[in-house]
Amino acid sequence: MKIKAYIAHTFSLRHYIKDEVIPKLIELNIEPLNPFYKSNGNPSRIEVKIADEMNDKGIDPRQAKEWMLKVKSKNRWIVKHDISMIDKSDIVIAFMDNWSGGTTCEIFYMGVIKDRPVYLVTSKYPDIALHPWMVYATKRGKITKSLDELLNVLRRKYK
Repeated sequence: MKIKAYIAHTFSLRHYIKDEVIPKLIELNIEPLNPFYKSNGNPSRIEVKIADEMNDKGIDPRQAKEWMLKVKSKNRWIVKHDISMIDKSDIVIAFMDNWSGGTTCEIFYMGVIKDRPVYLVTSKYPDIALHPWMVYATKRGKITKSLDELLNVLRRKYK
């Protein structure tokens, strides 16, 4: 049976996740569920499409009023969309090197509310990795310092 993994991450990591992480998970026969991009690599949400277009023009979307208004107007849909993807997942794999409200909520939802495995990749020791909430929410998974360490854990766990 193929494991489904929701990939929780900050917006700023979206290209790294799409280009670097997703292919490696697929190699491990793990089906990634990415909240920002469809499996074909196209944006799954309008604010992601707008942000990518702005990035291509050298504009930081977080500084653009159009982008901020689009995110604000879609907040309910975004949260419900992400929760539905997490509900379809066997595990959550989270990437967080800076505190993120969304990523933290996704970790909490899966690890505490659903009581399912969460694997957190963070280089921030002790700030994030040893925070009591993160340790508790990842009790059925693991906290790792790098993608390579995570991949080794997943290889052993989900052969």
